Amino acid sequence: MSGRQREALWSRLDEEQEHRVLRGFDESDEPIVLRRVPLDDFAVSGGSLAGAMNNARRGNVSKTRGPISISYDPDKNTFFVIDGHHRLAQAKLEKKKTIDVKIVRSGYSDYWVTP
Repeated sequence: MSGRQREALWSRLDEEQEHRVLRGFDESDEPIVLRRVPLDDFAVSGGSLAGAMNNARRGNVSKTRGPISISYDPDKNTFFVIDGHHRLAQAKLEKKKTIDVKIVRSGYSDYWVTP
């Protein structure tokens, strides 16, 4: 991952949002919504995206609307997709350059693996 990718999303956050991501989200914290984020500003599992791309090409598009959900992994200093692979695949197929995202959590998780 390039330095640009590591810095890109951070530059979109205000000081309070940055602090919240670094300390970890509380249960009462609202997601941080960012509009028009370049598609290469976060990581995504190649296998998950490939499967979603194949589904989208066959017309099996996302049934979910709204921003894709991303998480922050402090060990890898990486924001990564945890929900919205089909929406991301559709955006890529439509040759869009940006997508709306919401940062919903940060910190380690046994449930999600950082790509």
